[in-house]
This record gives sequence, C-alpha cells and structure tokens, in this order.
Amino acid sequence: MPRDDLEAPAPQIPAFDPNPDPMVSQAPDAPEEPKPEPEGPTPWQSLSSSNVRRARYNPDTETLDVQFHSGRTYHYRGVPLDVYDGLVNAGSPGRYVHGVLSGYEFNR
Repeated sequence: MPRDDLEAPAPQIPAFDPNPDPMVSQAPDAPEEPKPEPEGPTPWQSLSSSNVRRARYNPDTETLDVQFHSGRTYHYRGVPLDVYDGLVNAGSPGRYVHGVLSGYEFNR
C-alpha cells in the first residue's frame, strides 16, 4: 500500500505574464542602430618641424600618415586618435614621432 508522505511535491511552474515588462523590447525585428558613415582621412595638417612636414589621420582605419621633409611618407597602423592629437600638438613633432610612433607598425 503506497504511503502519501513519500510522494514528491508537484513542480512549481511560473505563471504566464500577459503584460511583460514594457521597458524590454519584445519586437524581434526592431531595426538596428544605423552605423556611422565612414569619415575618411583628415586633411593634411602642416607641422612646424625641421624633420616632419605634415600628417593626417584616418579614424576608420586608425592609420596615421606622416610625411617628412625628405619626401618619404610613413603609414602607421593601429594608432588611436589621441596619438594623432598628440603629434599635431607636440612642441617637437620629430621627437614625438621618434619617441611615440616608433612603437607602432608602419610601412612606406
């Protein structure tokens, strides 16, 4: 004969909420936020330096182009915007290039 005190209690199932949280979007087809348009490189910025002629920055690719008075242009990759800002505001752009940009990959 089965004993009533050995039976497992019935599992509790959460009730269906017909009014879900209004702050949570329920629409699966909600449009995505528009992506910002690519900006492209900044215009060339002339620098007051005996070594560095000018520089420009592309925020889309994080590429910094530095042109020297010799005519050579170096393209530094993976450069954040604050490094470009530091270069154009440096008291000595040549020292800045040598000291800061030497840690970034580049090609000519």
